Amino acid sequence: MDWREEYQRKLGSAEDAMKAVRRGDLVVIPLAGPRVLPGALFRHCTENGVSIDLRVTTPLTDPGWFQPGHEQTFRVEFELFIGDFARHAVDEGRATYLPNLFSLAGKELEEERTERRAVAVFLVSVTPPDDNGYVCFGAHNWNKRSYTRRARTVIAEVDAGLRPVCGDNRVHVSEIEAFVEIPPVQITRGLVEAWLRRVDDEDKRAAYLSIVDELGEDVDRLIVVGPIMTRLPPEQVRRLLGLAEPPEVAKAICGYVGDLVPDGATIQIGAGEPSMYLARTGVFDNKHDLGLHSEMVAPGRLVEGGVINGLRKTLHPGMAIASAWSGSDSEDLKIVTNNPKFRTGYGGGGAGRPDRIPLSRGRRARVPGRRVAGRARASRSAHDSDCEHQTGVRARHDVATVLRRRTGGTVADAQLLHPLLLEGVAAGVRRPVLPLSD
Repeated sequence: MDWREEYQRKLGSAEDAMKAVRRGDLVVIPLAGPRVLPGALFRHCTENGVSIDLRVTTPLTDPGWFQPGHEQTFRVEFELFIGDFARHAVDEGRATYLPNLFSLAGKELEEERTERRAVAVFLVSVTPPDDNGYVCFGAHNWNKRSYTRRARTVIAEVDAGLRPVCGDNRVHVSEIEAFVEIPPVQITRGLVEAWLRRVDDEDKRAAYLSIVDELGEDVDRLIVVGPIMTRLPPEQVRRLLGLAEPPEVAKAICGYVGDLVPDGATIQIGAGEPSMYLARTGVFDNKHDLGLHSEMVAPGRLVEGGVINGLRKTLHPGMAIASAWSGSDSEDLKIVTNNPKFRTGYGGGGAGRPDRIPLSRGRRARVPGRRVAGRARASRSAHDSDCEHQTGVRARHDVATVLRRRTGGTVADAQLLHPLLLEGVAAGVRRPVLPLSD
């Protein structure tokens, strides 16, 4: 069957697609997920008495399942990141938290552990099919490819507004059970002003409008938050869009990191603050032959300027690799779009695994975000046929390793700065107060 015929056969309404969701199913909605499908899922379950286990990550919308009264229908579980928007559901005991790593997604299934729980339905957003019948997960890939491989049923929302990027972040239409096309949303200043009419505080409304002014021609990037932006503090919206200026304390911490990163190092930038500000503070500008094998952030201008060229990488040399390009600003995202120098995926969201960060002349540099790391070990992903085997070596002068030793494995919340590094800032010293020797 031609892929176009298959696509048309699988194309339908959101309501029809939700009929695949059955009582007791585990339904997963990923980070940076679909816009329309969650509402259809909520209606399907509440109107038909279908109770499910629902796994979400940092949601920015709420069809109703985070509110009191729906605990029996939606047993909500937050995976990896809770986020500010729906944290109240956990605080008030209506949802649970699943600690995990992107790189370990599906491990319990692959190892056939007794506690394994198969994903029944995965809801995701994709680009329209290309000429060969492949759809892309956009710039915010994370673990979407991994879940698509493992779910019983994949329902994809086709969104022409998604940004196409290169890498292991696409699937063929034959790998998805149902498609739901949604109309493109044209974000205009007039539309945003209509959203802001519900904001009574004039200063707050002005702060939102300043975001629109700063986005300029890229105002369509507000689609990631939509009208829900009025329920988030303006500064949080700025952070989500990569517009926030680094605070002074973050600049100081980034300076410490710059001292630790040698020429030729391959860097990994984790989620959260202050790591998301690293590329923008200029700490890498005078480095040479850096490589990028990262969780997030696209320092596109550093790649275009030759600072990050991956010449000394042994895994995907010459390429900038990430799980997602989240946390990037407008200019960097433009550089990343359909640029073969930048690739997402490779290992189901495991680009941030310490043992996958390529080594260059025995040195690596890992910038801590939420998680911490110890030693780098040899590893090969079953999904990466083009990966070279990496020999494990001991990471030296690794900020994350030091933090692990001093905190016993405790990690900071994504919205907080690492308190141990802050000790150095408070003391007014140029370097952290942590010992950096083995």
